[in-house]
Amino acid sequence: MGGKKAVREIVFPITSYEEYQSIITNETDKVFVIDYHLEWCGPCQVIEPSFRSIFFSIEEPDSRIAFHTLNIDLLPKEESDLLDLDAKPLFRVFKNSGNQGEVRGVKVNEIHAIITQ
Repeated sequence: MGGKKAVREIVFPITSYEEYQSIITNETDKVFVIDYHLEWCGPCQVIEPSFRSIFFSIEEPDSRIAFHTLNIDLLPKEESDLLDLDAKPLFRVFKNSGNQGEVRGVKVNEIHAIITQ
């Protein structure tokens, strides 16, 4: 019997500006990585396997890190304008309600470095 093994979801979509605000203002030691992207953007689509690699390389990842995606095409223009997005993909890392850093483009090593600092 060849069943398909379930893949654990580790990247969660942000569905509203309010949800986004609650994530970036979360005052915990947990690291939140947000991938700001466009659905049609090729480089934006290839990053998820790298997120999986980073996630599973961290001890007790569920309590220490969370990956989210934000498809900026789904936000009203006035809300996406507030995000100051000058590159896609753009990755921002938040911890204790503060921006720990950002990476423009698919640069996995830079994302990993910010997460582990």
